Amino acid sequence: MISHSESEWVYDVVDHGSEMKMIAKVPGPESEVKASLVDHNLEILGGQGFRKIVKLLEEVEITDTTYRNGVLQVKLKKKTGLRNSTHSMEGDLS
Repeated sequence: MISHSESEWVYDVVDHGSEMKMIAKVPGPESEVKASLVDHNLEILGGQGFRKIVKLLEEVEITDTTYRNGVLQVKLKKKTGLRNSTHSMEGDLS
């Protein structure tokens, strides 16, 4: 597990072999929370102009996102030869 703190933003990236999970506090509302993947960078957007970039060491694809009580979880599957992708929270929560 890799924990990071940038100013007041804290996030964790947990490596599970063929998958990874990024967990972070992100301000809402839920409709403004998005996770986008471009090359080795995971861009996190939230309310109040929140924008952070997480540099990843491996090529991955976003397989799932959840946002509850201000905490964003992004599940990533390690893979090669990927294109850019975007994942929003709409329709991802039960």
